[in-house]
Amino acid sequence: MSFSLNDYIRKRDFVCEKLDRLILILKEVGFDKGVKKVELHKTKIIEDSFQIAVVGEFSRGKSTFINALLGKKILPSLARPTTTILNIISYGDEPSITLYYRDEAKLPKRISEEEFKKIIAPMDPIEGDPDSEKEYKEAVEKIKEIRFADISAPLSFCKDGVTIIDTPGTNDLDPAREQITNNIIPNADAAILLLSAKKILAQSEMSFLRDRLLVNDIQKIFIVINFKDVLDSDEKIEKVKDFTREHLKPILGDTKVFLITAKQALNARRKMNGEELVNKFGHPIPTWDIEDTGILEFEEALSKFLQYERGAIKLLKPIQASNKIIDHVINNSIEFQRKTLVSDIQHLDEKIEAFKPRVRNVRKTGKKALHKIESQLSYKGKEIISWYEKELDHISSRALSVIDRYEYLDPQAIAREIEDEIAPLERTLHLEKKKRVEMSISEIIKLASQNLDQEWDRLNQAFDRLISNDEVVTLSRLSEDLAQDTQQHPDIFDEIFEELNTAWTNSSNLFVKGMIAVGGILAGIIYGGVSLVKSGMVKLMGETTRRKFRIKIINQFETKNKEKVSDLKREWEVLGKALRTEFKKIIETNIAEIENQLNQLRENTHLEQSEIQRKLENLNRQEKMLLTLKQDLQKVSIALNTKKELEGVPL
Repeated sequence: MSFSLNDYIRKRDFVCEKLDRLILILKEVGFDKGVKKVELHKTKIIEDSFQIAVVGEFSRGKSTFINALLGKKILPSLARPTTTILNIISYGDEPSITLYYRDEAKLPKRISEEEFKKIIAPMDPIEGDPDSEKEYKEAVEKIKEIRFADISAPLSFCKDGVTIIDTPGTNDLDPAREQITNNIIPNADAAILLLSAKKILAQSEMSFLRDRLLVNDIQKIFIVINFKDVLDSDEKIEKVKDFTREHLKPILGDTKVFLITAKQALNARRKMNGEELVNKFGHPIPTWDIEDTGILEFEEALSKFLQYERGAIKLLKPIQASNKIIDHVINNSIEFQRKTLVSDIQHLDEKIEAFKPRVRNVRKTGKKALHKIESQLSYKGKEIISWYEKELDHISSRALSVIDRYEYLDPQAIAREIEDEIAPLERTLHLEKKKRVEMSISEIIKLASQNLDQEWDRLNQAFDRLISNDEVVTLSRLSEDLAQDTQQHPDIFDEIFEELNTAWTNSSNLFVKGMIAVGGILAGIIYGGVSLVKSGMVKLMGETTRRKFRIKIINQFETKNKEKVSDLKREWEVLGKALRTEFKKIIETNIAEIENQLNQLRENTHLEQSEIQRKLENLNRQEKMLLTLKQDLQKVSIALNTKKELEGVPL
């Protein structure tokens, strides 16, 4: 197989093995906060998948292309544009298809493969037959109720944690265009734009690239041209490639273009898997050699990108976080225990009693901070939503102005002009929305934690003084000394800020996971939007038709804007819940660490000399093990940064 993630899997398993050892050492040291963090990082590594989004307009052969990657017919390839839905395809030991609905009150429904095909590929209506047309219309309305289909099967392509996101085909003014580029592609590890050699780079595709995809990470966008089999000479093949590269250069620079035939690649793989391919007359279907289909060259490039680009991103963060924990344990926990074992702390009980009110004060200040977060979330949320509604109205007005400006054009041409007008506006608004949300959450944290940070700083300084051998430290003396100290303290909420900075672009992010749970990100495709060309309004418009056309546009934007505002409210609610939960957890875990050290302090002061010596030797052993682990993790970091295989690690 040309598609392989073996080297990434080796690195991933190696890192997980080291994290397991780190967890054992942290448990031995008694650093529970670190244990939970490392366990969380390991879980993220194991659960995180490579998400590949396949996008393109109708009739580009997306379903056949995905089936070719998978090596079998998973998706029907005859669906009409009105019956396409979002499909999420992943590995499963047993085949299954589950439908998730836009109405969150409606439970997911598991269906058979035959039921799935009937739903998304209903019988074409018989023109002029009211019953047939009514039946088809009802089938389409049911499709609009579906948020996405979750498809799993024992697929070799997906076995190492690869998820394929099959997006609905998009043309001018389809609401899915915006959702795909704002929500799905930023969260994907790779995006494949499928073009057609039959009609290379339509105007709407250039608009999609320029105004939608260009603002994303273009390094992860693969350009694949389907229907290589319609080109009957090498000269025509090179001509299509040259034309595509030339026209994409102003947008994507020097980009790699892959030319394939998805149909022949699928047939070749089906034959390789032992299927007997015959036509409707029972005659054998001629198949190409898999090497000639172009699919292998593309898959090799994709696997290298995932392993050495996206794979590095997935592993470097937990490695860096684990090294940070190792440094903290060595420089704080282990050093603290050494200090308490070799120091003869005078008046310990009196010092601890003077210290306890400081812990209670931190807890009290933390509760006040949480109340402040609650009120600020409500205030800031209303402020952002009000701003967002006004901006959406502005974009709607710009769309209507296009109709007035180009009233002489037919609806299809006007739809393209509207898309060109609003696409950059919608993208700018989306980025500004993210920026405002992130800034607002950041301001809320800083405002709510201001007094808490000061109390925490005082607590840390008081703790340092507690284990010193100075004179007896009373609470009043601590307060006097600490009031004079103005040094900058470390922010204990840095973790929340780090998570906030990767929100919307990291599927394992605590905020994003919450939004996915409520349908706000991955499956947030909006349906029921403009279908101007498909609605039959393709004739040159008279006054009545023009008025109806305008009303249709107004209604579409009203529906679309309500959906967007609803999604923002939902996202803000989830962000707020995640913020409150993490804020409270951080306070509790940090206080627990201090209380644990107090207990260790009491225990160590009552030890015999032989026991002290044994503990010191144990601390030296733990420190040595941690340093070795750090070196091993650094070895992976070097391999990831240099895009090389990890040497000396067996399969």
